[in-house]
Amino acid sequence: MELDKFRAVFNLTKHFVSLWNGGSSYSGKPDFYSYLITDKNKYKPGETVRFKSYALSRYKRALRQELSLWLRTGGQHPFKKIRSVNPYHPRGFAGKFQLVDSLELKLGQKYSMQLRDARERVVATTEFVYEDYELSGNKLQLNLESHTHYFPNKSRLNICATEVNGLPLRETVVDVTVRRQEVLKSYSELLELPDTLMAMQVELDALGKATVDFLQIYLVLLTAYIMWK
Repeated sequence: MELDKFRAVFNLTKHFVSLWNGGSSYSGKPDFYSYLITDKNKYKPGETVRFKSYALSRYKRALRQELSLWLRTGGQHPFKKIRSVNPYHPRGFAGKFQLVDSLELKLGQKYSMQLRDARERVVATTEFVYEDYELSGNKLQLNLESHTHYFPNKSRLNICATEVNGLPLRETVVDVTVRRQEVLKSYSELLELPDTLMAMQVELDALGKATVDFLQIYLVLLTAYIMWK
């Protein structure tokens, strides 16, 4: 699924519900029509789980009441209440929570999430894998807007990082280092330049992107010229 250049991958399972026979008994009709999804299928310790849900009642009316999020944990009780979830519009629910050590989750296992109503009836459910994994196949794309630079104009480097599934690498820091290669011409009798012209760290945004302006390089060059003039 892709929206506004943001791509997410989900495992969706279709559940077929038997038709209601129209009688006075509602035993053959589900209590809720719903789904619950997370932004990823697999999480590391300390990561944030973001979720969304769409929920209707057994009469296919939009749910408007507050729900609660429950997670099967490794503690004493099978399920633990994580937080309350209010609808952001009728039938639509969304939220997030962090996988902290106090949840007592064990690596390499699959955990279930549930949305429940005030009577603790399960409205929607899903699951995710919890393990300390490393994805191979990460991609880093660099795009320099101009390959010819004249002071005092700025030059910009565009950075885009994605993982193997095409999802952005969020909460990631990129090291940017600019090194000197060859000096073609000098306007000073003596000019000494360092091998490393610039080194900095850039944090990627929610889309796995960042930009770096290279005006700082010109300041380094200008400072070196003034010092040895």
